[in-house]
Amino acid sequence: MVVVVVVSVLVDVIAPGDPFASSGPSLRPPTADHLMGTDNFGRDIARAVAHGVRTSMTIVCWVVVMSLVIGLAVGMISGYRGGWVDDLLSRTTEVFQAIPLFFLALLVVGFFGAGIDHLILLLGFTSWELLARVVRAQTLSLRQLEFMEAARSSGASSARIIVRHVLPNVLPAAVVVMALVGSRVILIEAALSFIGLGDPNQVSLGYLIYSAQPFLRVAWWMSVFPGLAIVVAVLAINLTGELIADVLGPRRTISGARTRIGGGAKGLVQAEPQLAPGTLASPDPERPR
Repeated sequence: MVVVVVVSVLVDVIAPGDPFASSGPSLRPPTADHLMGTDNFGRDIARAVAHGVRTSMTIVCWVVVMSLVIGLAVGMISGYRGGWVDDLLSRTTEVFQAIPLFFLALLVVGFFGAGIDHLILLLGFTSWELLARVVRAQTLSLRQLEFMEAARSSGASSARIIVRHVLPNVLPAAVVVMALVGSRVILIEAALSFIGLGDPNQVSLGYLIYSAQPFLRVAWWMSVFPGLAIVVAVLAINLTGELIADVLGPRRTISGARTRIGGGAKGLVQAEPQLAPGTLASPDPERPR
């Protein structure tokens, strides 16, 4: 993931120049001058792959941010408020979940033209439904816990409870879902570019594989390296999401007679006093143990 991010951010330093410009003989295999070879127009595959990774990660970042904001808001409000608000938001989520995203992308590209901005808006406003359902389920389970009841009893507003208590506890699950969304975004963008519906002004990994089809027998490197870049990016996003979820997940550590509940629930729960070995606990709280 670090490699993918560094390549995306420092692409103008790592692979400077126009990725569409010719830089050597055509169909040259990988050499020291061209680490991933050249295509049929003499363009450097390594430079094109680096710019394609930046294109994919740019789309992923914008889509993930938009989906995260919408999905968290819908899921937490739906699970916390309940009633008709929950019904309305749940039915709206189901409508978006029933939309075939890839075919909708085909329609949008066909009507409005190919462009990264159109793809970002489309995927950003339609990729939040899974996150909303997961966050809603998490919020419903959190709403009945004791620290939530204590926050409501202390007079905390609904907005404060959602931000201070619900949000930190649903973030681990949200990170995992966003990793899946980011992976799906990369594959959708690559698929659209592969069938010729990508942005013609931007180099993408799907476009590189599409251009390599007539040369699969004579220039294997034209399709292998862009394909490996897609595999590495998707795998890196998923594994990083799981790692972040493990770090942010609820942790319970026992120290003395107190148990700290991590993951955003900041209250301290009193544990049972330690009994001497061989001592039985009495069912009557008034009698000594």
